[in-house]
Amino acid sequence: MYTFWIGMAGNYTILDGNGQVDPIKGMLLSKAKVGVASGDTIDDLLTVALEDRNTTDTIASAMSKFDHYFDLARQYAATGLGLSVVLHAEPVAGDVWESQILDGWTEFASKGTQVEARLAGSMSLTLHITRQNWWQAPEAQLNTSSPAGNDYLTGSTMALQPDISGGGGMHTNAVIIPTYSGGPDLPSPLRFEIKFLTAGNQMGDLFMSQNVNSETVGRVYVLDDVTATGGANHNDATAYKGAYKDCSFSGGNVLTDMLNWALDAGCMADCKGNWFRFILRFGAVMNYMDLEMQVQVRLHGTSAVVGKTDWMLATPGNWLQVFDAMRLPPFDLGTPANAGALDLVLVVQRATVGSYSIGVDYLQMVPLDGWRHYQTLYALPTNWTLIDNGARGIVSSLDATGHEVVTHIADGQSFMLAPAVTNGFYFAWMNVAGGAVVTDSIRVKAFVCARRRLL
Repeated sequence: MYTFWIGMAGNYTILDGNGQVDPIKGMLLSKAKVGVASGDTIDDLLTVALEDRNTTDTIASAMSKFDHYFDLARQYAATGLGLSVVLHAEPVAGDVWESQILDGWTEFASKGTQVEARLAGSMSLTLHITRQNWWQAPEAQLNTSSPAGNDYLTGSTMALQPDISGGGGMHTNAVIIPTYSGGPDLPSPLRFEIKFLTAGNQMGDLFMSQNVNSETVGRVYVLDDVTATGGANHNDATAYKGAYKDCSFSGGNVLTDMLNWALDAGCMADCKGNWFRFILRFGAVMNYMDLEMQVQVRLHGTSAVVGKTDWMLATPGNWLQVFDAMRLPPFDLGTPANAGALDLVLVVQRATVGSYSIGVDYLQMVPLDGWRHYQTLYALPTNWTLIDNGARGIVSSLDATGHEVVTHIADGQSFMLAPAVTNGFYFAWMNVAGGAVVTDSIRVKAFVCARRRLL
């Protein structure tokens, strides 16, 4: 049994269930028209029984209050100003569910004029309601874990590149949200709290991606320079695993292969034809204004190119460079588990004639079931927290004293928790000067407003 009310917290009218007061006598759904859906909205008809034989003023007041709710709902839906008006469903035990009302109006359901109905002291009123086509539960914190730091409900802590090895040079900096029972049956909005932990530094741009479709959600492929052919080893304590590679090339628009990583059949089977971005970390500062870069996929051990990203003009001074998206494997397979090995090749060119070199530390492959780029307006200092609230569509930050400010703007759609599967989220970031210190760390907490279609 549910108690239903319409309104907002602290100002609502109970339509059915515990706490119902005169003149409300109950509510029925009009079965012939309930659930007329159009995309993200649905139209419901609620018939409300009103009865007051002592005075007619309470009936009129109830009707006016419903019209007031609909006025507020239209204002909030159009502008985001004011308060959200909801249809609230509260069971005797279990989760509370709400659906935001976007529009509505009232109509007499009984025969006769308004005066006749009021004089009779008993009437029915139909509420025409346009609401979101889902029910949403209050926000709840999710259990998260990371191979870099399993802190669960206190947040998952990780460095930019934790030194955690899998097989064949595969590593991970993922935050994992496991599948949980009783969760949503629809994609549900997430809220992330990302706290920057490194003393004496400030966070600049942040990149975040989601994985639900690749075979092994808890693994991100970080292709270290030592696993690649090409270039010359350069020991550096500040690089990932203590070294990067010096890669030489000639200018004058000469296409040059920098590094070649062999991706085995198991890696390709894990990727399952999903879309990926590639994030490169330079081993040394790069200040060329006309350096163009591309990632190519070739048949293993050959020069046959079967896929490639668009050319990307590298940003001078930034230690992280983000490439456009590409599928891996870059073609349809009848049985992805039988995918063959491929080679991933970093190709560069520069228009300016001469001899040049770049230092390459690693190339990280991140899946693209979701993607957000948080661009810096103001640097995020130590112990400040970047907050991405998907339910409200707002990105803000909390300073060290808990005051809300704006430090970043976000490109890309807000993240939604995919139901009934494990979700993985991956992070990369630079400091305010464009650096990418591999030991800089963050702590991530995740929250969800679970959604379902039916109660």
